[in-house]
Amino acid sequence: MTIQDMIDILQAYKSGKKIQYKTRFGPWKDIDVPAWNFTRYEYRIKPEPRVRWIVESEDGWSVHDAEYKAETRARTLFNYGYHSIEVYRVVES
Repeated sequence: MTIQDMIDILQAYKSGKKIQYKTRFGPWKDIDVPAWNFTRYEYRIKPEPRVRWIVESEDGWSVHDAEYKAETRARTLFNYGYHSIEVYRVVES
């Protein structure tokens, strides 16, 4: 981790962003009040959850990064005669 990376994380914390930490082989964990130790732990700004849209039909499924794309795909399938169509919203953390 560079000095600039450390500064970016400290500034993000100061501005109210959530910070996560981990040991070298451990999972990322949320931290409320960091006891900064950049030699022992890795830190990062907690990523925003990603939203994905899944369209499922008799023909299979497809994944989309925007709701309008999923809806367009569902309408297209319906227009081609597919009637068992489901659209799911999935949030990845």
